[in-house]
Amino acid sequence: MEKVRNSSLALDGVNVVSGDQGDPEVVRGWAAESGGRFDVFVDDGGHKSKQILTTFEVMWPHVNRGGLYFIEVRRADARPIINSHHFGQDTAGIGSFS
Repeated sequence: MEKVRNSSLALDGVNVVSGDQGDPEVVRGWAAESGGRFDVFVDDGGHKSKQILTTFEVMWPHVNRGGLYFIEVRRADARPIINSHHFGQDTAGIGSFS
């Protein structure tokens, strides 16, 4: 992470953060550090449902209307983690992992 943050790979408008994704305080710190208001958010983090859900619950409100939220996961706990109750009525798509 530090290599990306401190190198020519860093891009304007792209924020790279790292930490304990299962800790809501850490994730809230990411929102504060980056300023929120995301057009695109990519979660390429933990592989436990709790980690993914914690990040989603904290960061989803910071995604701009019409923005995109991506979750990269190769394997997660074998249960749905994100259901329709997490989204407002203007949501285009809802996914779950198993």
